[in-house]
Amino acid sequence: MHLEWWSVLPFAGMLACIAVLPLIPATAHWWEKHSSQLIVAVGLGVPVAAWMWVALGWTSVFAAVVEYVQFICLLLALFVVSGGIFLKGDIRATPRNNTIFLAIGGVIASFVGTTGAAMLLIRPLLATNKERHYRVHTVLYTIFIVANCGGLLTPLGDPPLFLGFLRGVPFTWTFNLLREYLFVNVMLLVSYLRPGLLLLLPGARQGRARRRHRDRAPGPQGLAQLRLLRRHHRRRRLRPLR
Repeated sequence: MHLEWWSVLPFAGMLACIAVLPLIPATAHWWEKHSSQLIVAVGLGVPVAAWMWVALGWTSVFAAVVEYVQFICLLLALFVVSGGIFLKGDIRATPRNNTIFLAIGGVIASFVGTTGAAMLLIRPLLATNKERHYRVHTVLYTIFIVANCGGLLTPLGDPPLFLGFLRGVPFTWTFNLLREYLFVNVMLLVSYLRPGLLLLLPGARQGRARRRHRDRAPGPQGLAQLRLLRRHHRRRRLRPLR
């Protein structure tokens, strides 16, 4: 299937709206509403769907809808399961510990998805760094590593890889990108850790200056719901037929 170059303009327009409209004072408040985002999405998506229906037939549009539903189901499952697990605990907010946090997120993102890994780690990461004066860069690197580059190894990691898997790309094909995965994530981790340790950014060694309690290793909370689901499934499976 060959499409003209101008067929990507609606997608480029969508990306431009996401990037620019929140930054313009006249449209920032308007863009915060879900109805406004829906208007833009429908305004850009419906003409494209109608054009593809006329040019390629209804089967192409229906196939795209099926892929979209499968993609949303995957994201919903990762969001619900990971969002219900809360890592409790309190550790010292040093550059080294934050780097370990980011490295763990970069590893598990390929197996639970970037959405699941971000949902799992963002809350304990914010709680750990809540008393640091400079912490915006930590959130930015979480987006870079956990929510993007960490999901490179499997189709479960990044949505484009999952769409490729739905179109016939082998599940293990992305394992060939291991060197690229390590290079990108190691460079990001080094660029995050180096300013904190060598350049001595303000607050780099004062992560918990006002905390009086001892460090507590992070631990999962919320796994009970998974046990309840497993018990409910077992009861349904063992229930005799009437």
